[in-house]
Amino acid sequence: MISIDTLKQYVDYISNKEQSGNNYSPKQFNMLVSRSIDDIERWLIGLVSEYRPMQPLPSVAYDITQKVKDDLRFLKNTQVLSVDDSGFMTIPSDYVYLSSISYRRIENNAETGTPDVEPIAVEVMSDDNWTGRLNNAIKKPTHEFPVCNFYDKTKVLFSPQDLGSVTFTYLKKITTPVWGYTLDENDNPIFDPSSSVDIDLPEILLNDIARVIIGYMGINIREEQLIQYAELVKTKGI
Repeated sequence: MISIDTLKQYVDYISNKEQSGNNYSPKQFNMLVSRSIDDIERWLIGLVSEYRPMQPLPSVAYDITQKVKDDLRFLKNTQVLSVDDSGFMTIPSDYVYLSSISYRRIENNAETGTPDVEPIAVEVMSDDNWTGRLNNAIKKPTHEFPVCNFYDKTKVLFSPQDLGSVTFTYLKKITTPVWGYTLDENDNPIFDPSSSVDIDLPEILLNDIARVIIGYMGINIREEQLIQYAELVKTKGI
C-alpha cells in the first residue's frame, strides 16, 4: 500500500514546489493521482498501442513476468458468481481485466460414496468463434469443456447454460486515492489522514506513479526540467 501523503511529499520535493512557485491545489493533485494510477494500471496490464504484427504482446503485460503479477496482486479478486438458467453471469462492477474463469464440476463417486469436485477451465470465445463453437458437432461445449463469451458490457454468456456458478478471477479497478486535508488559520492545506485514501498498489511503484504525475505537471506548467526528469526515470525504469 502506498501512502498518499508520502507520494505527495515526494512529488513536492522533486518538483521543487516551494522554491519554484509551481504550486498546485489539493484538488489538482488528487486529479493528477487519479489519472496517473489509471496510466500505471493500463501499463502493467499491457498497452494496446504496443501491439505489433508478429509481436502479439507488449513489452510489459500481466502474466508475462512474475514482477508484473506481484505489482498487480493488490488488485486481484476472486469471486464465485452465479450463472442463471439462461447461461448469463453478471460482470462485477469493478472489473477491469480477466485473469481466469473456472467451473467446479461435481460428480458422485460410486466407489467412495462421496462427490468428486473437479475444477475445469472455461474457454473464453471471441464473437467470431462463438456461434461456430456452439454449432460444432465435434467440439460442441460440454460440462467437461465449457465455453463463454463476453456478451455485452454487463454479462458473460456460458455454454452449457446450466453451470450454476463459476469462479471468476479478475483485476479490479483501483480505488480512487484521495489526499484529504483541513485548512489552518492561514488557509493552508494540512494533511488529514481521516479523510484520505491511500493507493492500493505496492510501495515499489511509488516512483513510477510520481514519474507520471511529474510528467503531467511539467506539461501543464511548460516546465522542461520536469518533463525531462519524468522521461529519464521512465527510460531508466527507476
